[in-house]
Amino acid sequence: MYTDVLDDPTADQTGAYTMDPIQFLVSDHPDPIFIMEKATGRITRTNQEGSGRMATLLTGQLLNGLIWFCEKETETPYAFYDGQWYQSHKQEITLDGTEQLIVILKRRTDVPDRDSFDSLKQVTATLLHRLRSPLNGAQGYLEMIGDELTSKSARRRYNRIQDGFDRTFDIMDELELLNQVPAGGTSDGSAVLANPEKIVEEIRFQVSQEEGKRIRFISKGNPPGMLCDPVTLRKILAELIRNGLEHTGRGDVLIETVSQDRLRVSNGGEPIPGELARKIFYPFVTRKVNSLGIGLTRAYILASSQRGTLFLDRNSTEAGVSFTFQLPPTGW
Repeated sequence: MYTDVLDDPTADQTGAYTMDPIQFLVSDHPDPIFIMEKATGRITRTNQEGSGRMATLLTGQLLNGLIWFCEKETETPYAFYDGQWYQSHKQEITLDGTEQLIVILKRRTDVPDRDSFDSLKQVTATLLHRLRSPLNGAQGYLEMIGDELTSKSARRRYNRIQDGFDRTFDIMDELELLNQVPAGGTSDGSAVLANPEKIVEEIRFQVSQEEGKRIRFISKGNPPGMLCDPVTLRKILAELIRNGLEHTGRGDVLIETVSQDRLRVSNGGEPIPGELARKIFYPFVTRKVNSLGIGLTRAYILASSQRGTLFLDRNSTEAGVSFTFQLPPTGW
């Protein structure tokens, strides 16, 4: 089936059908592609991935009316289109005698897809259910044995075994957090203005006094708040702040409200190595021995539930490490 002018064949003078050569190059591309005339900002061509889910033809429409580009203050440009977030790539070309712009919306490779994450949750829930009962039973018998121990050396060995059980249950409790992330889907539109400053203050009182002093909040332009669920925003901020406190040693964690739809959490810690940075929002990606690496995964999925996203927008020795929570602007 042909879609838009990219796929529409034209007949030459002999009556044979020929395809637009540019269409031939992009029609089978797996990512949405748009070609825009720079002078007018209107779409001249697109491919099946770009127009397949839209109810109307896109040719002739303003590109910036369909795609919201998030390019300022980020190392990697992102775009919001048809309810999804992409990495955007642009290239200028001359086509049909006019200057045009090719825009490719690449699917993000630094985040887990929702179906895979939901499958992981199901597997984790099953394993936790199967493991808890026998472990609870074994720990109960161990405590009964502990009550009868009189030897100091036996007591030391008992304590080490008990510590192992406690650590195992701590790991299982952490895994349980994956199952508390909301199921697939997005916000139902019932979001209200959440107050990031108030939420940060609440989080500050729930950490140690020393850590609380390291948490700083600033606001650019005093935006009224963020249009999202306050409970969900609190969970997102809690994960990002906890990650920052762990990552920066004794340094500060800065929470900055950039605008009504953008919030950044930064720390001055060492840059995240390239391999980890490329999969930073995947579960079990961590450099820490005693961490499962699921905090940023939880934060990302929670952001997705608000039609938003998270991205690592700064990661260098000079700029430190920054994660940004981005919502689509009102009306998108």
